[in-house]
Amino acid sequence: MLPSLPIHAPDRPPHSLIQSSFLLERDFPAPAATVFAAWAEPACKARWFSIESLHRHLDFRVGGREFLYGRSSCGRRFTYEAVYREIVPDLRIVFSYDIRIEGRHGSSSLASLEIAPHGKACAIRYCEQGIFLDGLDSPRGRFNGATLRLAHLAGLFDEKSLKH
Repeated sequence: MLPSLPIHAPDRPPHSLIQSSFLLERDFPAPAATVFAAWAEPACKARWFSIESLHRHLDFRVGGREFLYGRSSCGRRFTYEAVYREIVPDLRIVFSYDIRIEGRHGSSSLASLEIAPHGKACAIRYCEQGIFLDGLDSPRGRFNGATLRLAHLAGLFDEKSLKH
């Protein structure tokens, strides 16, 4: 059995709120349309969006929702629920999402992905602004998770993968 979370993190007041933002920039050896499709197509997104999920749903359209339920790398139950706010095919995705940890609201974020085509390759800018509640989630964890997911996404576009 997993240990239960404390009512609040020991080093944070019971009703704390931390604000944070970050920007990640990456180059991919794949066309913008291919990178965009990796976010839009459920089977493809499941290959790189590195969360061990027990349930996954993706309705990729403006107003559509994405839902994941599973366990984090440290074994805690979580839910991820996103709403797509703006989609410009092959160029931009804007979405907001909430994370719940062991049933409690851990964070809310607004995120954007910009894709800049460069011939047969592209560059992306992923920006996220978040609030982290009561010590359940952290800016460092979010930054590390986003960095890892983008590395997994990049792995889809290595020379061997592109030949499939």
